[in-house]
Amino acid sequence: MFEELKTILGGAGAPLEWFFKGTPPVPPAQACERAATCVCCPRNVDLTLTEFFTEPAAELIRKSIEARNQIKLTTPYDPLLGTCNACFCILTLKCHEPLDLILKHMKPEVKEKLWDGCWINLEQSAQKGVK
Repeated sequence: MFEELKTILGGAGAPLEWFFKGTPPVPPAQACERAATCVCCPRNVDLTLTEFFTEPAAELIRKSIEARNQIKLTTPYDPLLGTCNACFCILTLKCHEPLDLILKHMKPEVKEKLWDGCWINLEQSAQKGVK
């Protein structure tokens, strides 16, 4: 249970930093491509927020989703996106986050749990190939 809690808190760092520092989201086409990948991912699970998080954490996530909706950060895949049961992130938020913030907050043991086809792995590999 303690390891899961550390994973959840680590995953929460990226969206919190993203929202509060005002870092711009990825371009809409990139978010849409990411969301399409998440739809196919076996780690995409459809559970309520309180099945993964405490009520206060779930409320913070709900407010983050509302803020995202107010600035129209959506994809056509949003109704098919749930929570990633590898990193415990809300996928409707995650697909808009800058990769550098995601990687900054993701522990190696969590990254190992990601699906091989996860866009995080694919984008990171592409970034390494460019550098």
